[in-house]
Amino acid sequence: TRCSGVSWARRCVQETDVILNGVNSQGKSVIYAYYNYFNFDSLFLKIIGLSGHDDSDKKNYYGNAYYGGSLSCIVTNLNGNQKIKTGALLPQSAFSALEPPFVIIGLGRTNNYVENFHYGISTHKNNYKTWSPIVPNSQIIVNPKGETNNWTCLLYTSPSPRDS
Repeated sequence: TRCSGVSWARRCVQETDVILNGVNSQGKSVIYAYYNYFNFDSLFLKIIGLSGHDDSDKKNYYGNAYYGGSLSCIVTNLNGNQKIKTGALLPQSAFSALEPPFVIIGLGRTNNYVENFHYGISTHKNNYKTWSPIVPNSQIIVNPKGETNNWTCLLYTSPSPRDS
């Protein structure tokens, strides 16, 4: 959006993301104000995969973040097309890589649940598990303790509006 004139100046300063000042092709000074039309209806999943370490001395011990866990999910967009979204937890551990212990997967614009959420690690015989359905805009903690049927998926979600 281009703002021009004195009457628009106050509105542009309050709503503008970028203000550019320069010279046009005629040599006159110009100021352009641009507004970012970012859609706030895009959804995400935040996933943390744990190591599944079992410590019998502590009742609620979950272990630490697992290096190399892989995850994927199937999402249907607004046009009815299914899309596969993938990610990897802590893909690098060498050379002092400092990465967050979680993955954020952008789901895009959808009006549906995540149909299938898959999480897999390389240390088990049956090395993956699927959960369905998953609520978008939620945080997931996967704890792969023991055999695949004992794996847990904790889902945290907040019904509050995004701008609070």
